[in-house]
Amino acid sequence: MDSWPVPRYTEGEDLSDFTDRLELYFVDQEISTDKQKVARLASALDASTFSKMKAFLLPKAVKECTFEECRKALMQSISPAISKPRARLQFSSLRRSPGQPLSEFVGQLKRAAAACDFGAFAETALKDRLVQGVNDNQLANVLLPLVETKTFAELTEAALLAESLRDTAALLAPPLVAAPIIRNSSNRDQPRGRRSPSPRRQIFWFIFIYDPMQSPFSSDRTTFHLPYASRYKPNLKSYNSKEFWSPFQLVIGPLR
Repeated sequence: MDSWPVPRYTEGEDLSDFTDRLELYFVDQEISTDKQKVARLASALDASTFSKMKAFLLPKAVKECTFEECRKALMQSISPAISKPRARLQFSSLRRSPGQPLSEFVGQLKRAAAACDFGAFAETALKDRLVQGVNDNQLANVLLPLVETKTFAELTEAALLAESLRDTAALLAPPLVAAPIIRNSSNRDQPRGRRSPSPRRQIFWFIFIYDPMQSPFSSDRTTFHLPYASRYKPNLKSYNSKEFWSPFQLVIGPLR
């Protein structure tokens, strides 16, 4: 039988993943006694992590403990247990991050559900959270009709297949060609001062001229100047007061 090195624990690694790898190593190397398992576990930890586990085992020494006792002490020293209500709150708020692989999100859901102790409700909770947290409307619409009849594993396979088919179709789709932009050249050849006004600028201005202090029949020749109607500055027009004007004169003209 070939001897393989003990899998090492790296800081920040999920402890459940580490213990799973370690137990598979025990199976492969045919390690069955607690004394051997504890020795392999101790050699897989760095000095700081080993000291934390050792402190949780006091007053017993590490060599006097079973592998299960060491595993529990390691879990408590690195990731203290949280209450079930808090664990369920964290589980219910899980959402797939943009760009996160779907398989990674599924693994995240499973690890979070393990701390919630859902019991018989675990399958339903996982399926609901997968659909709600997948953060993809197209995938959610594919999964919704399957929630009642499929298991969580089957639902996961369907989601992975649908995402893979969509990505493949996107790669095989022909590139989009931008349509040519057609510009209106009716004004392009005209002098700047003579261009026809744009339809958006066909705004009419209305000016009421009223001067009660000056009679239209007076001998005084006073000139009325229309003010600018807008920032487009229409041409000034002058009107002589000798001409007959009604008290209100309405002048209408388009902006240029």
